Amino acid sequence: MTRKFLFVLIIIILNIPLIAQMNKNGIPLMKNYAPNDYGASEQNWAICEDNRGVIYVGNTEDGILEFDGSTWKKIPISNGSIVRSLAHLDGTVYVGGVEEFGYLAPDKQGRIHYNSLVNQLDTIDFKDVWKIYILDRHVYFCCDEVIYSFEDKKLKNVYRNTDGSFLSFKVHDEIYWGHVYDGPYKLINDSVEFILGGEFYKEKDIFLMLPWSENEIFIATIGEGIFIYNKTTGLSKTLRSLGPQYKDLANILDDSQIYNGTQLSNGDYALATLNNGCLVFNSAGDIVYKLDKENGLQDFVVINLYETLDGNLWMALNKGISYAEISTPFTRLGNEYGLEGIILDVKRYNDVLFVATNIGAYFLDYNENNLPIFKSIPIDNRLVWQIEEFKVPNSDESKLLFATDYHVREYFHNKEPELVSSIEYNCRIIY
Repeated sequence: MTRKFLFVLIIIILNIPLIAQMNKNGIPLMKNYAPNDYGASEQNWAICEDNRGVIYVGNTEDGILEFDGSTWKKIPISNGSIVRSLAHLDGTVYVGGVEEFGYLAPDKQGRIHYNSLVNQLDTIDFKDVWKIYILDRHVYFCCDEVIYSFEDKKLKNVYRNTDGSFLSFKVHDEIYWGHVYDGPYKLINDSVEFILGGEFYKEKDIFLMLPWSENEIFIATIGEGIFIYNKTTGLSKTLRSLGPQYKDLANILDDSQIYNGTQLSNGDYALATLNNGCLVFNSAGDIVYKLDKENGLQDFVVINLYETLDGNLWMALNKGISYAEISTPFTRLGNEYGLEGIILDVKRYNDVLFVATNIGAYFLDYNENNLPIFKSIPIDNRLVWQIEEFKVPNSDESKLLFATDYHVREYFHNKEPELVSSIEYNCRIIY
């Protein structure tokens, strides 16, 4: 049996539903792309996918990165600025930079090029295009100073923001943006309206707004807490006040510098943080995943993220780009959970996972924080070839046996394994 097969075996055995504890059944399979892999500068700001499944990444120094699953290409934009935002509509990728925005389109030879839209403006009086939203087939380029709408090849100034405006958000097919001096506003038919109860957010920096329920919005601020806003009543309450099941989630979010986020197609939430990696949680308060440098992500600083059509997650990092297969049932448990050595066999017995390696045997337990941890099983001969459940004849009883080089031992939970057989020839396989 090869090591490659055993790796596949362990992730298949871990294919059980995730429950409340964070990373309880391991972490999703991930792939990291370093700057040397994609041939551009390390910092990335935005990600989107076109209808062919091609990935586009907004880079700090090298324009737009295009990835077809095997090859990375660079697409420069007109003024060479940072690419802050990306969005896709009907096969066209729209791009937001600094004092620049436009779209990608093929030339006569089929090569993708950037096409600027700012030539339709009399003057360029904006800086960063932080977000791009698609709403009712309009493309909205949202800056600090102004919001532009693009439809049928025509560009128009929808609204000019006032001093204090910053990030915008799309929630429930409506566009909001934060205003640090007043509170949030909402765009309605190319005009603006102050939201009911919005004065609660006066002097609060809002960095994220996401749908929470049909009538509620999840709002994350910097330094002022996490809130659930009711659109009908105008009232806001803290996430922590929803009940004791939200305590752990509220604690980790309060300690996180939330910068971006999205609601996933399965209803869960994925947040990009500047200090805690990527957090995935559900509306019941369960922290499903915490992906960071300690468990495989190449950077703690996640600037943006994007869910692909197949339900997986791409992350734009301060240093690199990462991909996580969150839609598949497979997860990974490795040495970050205390598992050492070359895996030789895996067995689930009485709902406990046991692993045989070339340096000993382990079982999967959970610590005081309900996080997974492998604990070593004391066996005198450290090389364990096989683990087997033995059904006692004419009985409902079964035993768990470990085969080492010269012994077979029976395992009793939390006790020293008992010698069952000691033989002079190699005892690598139990039948």
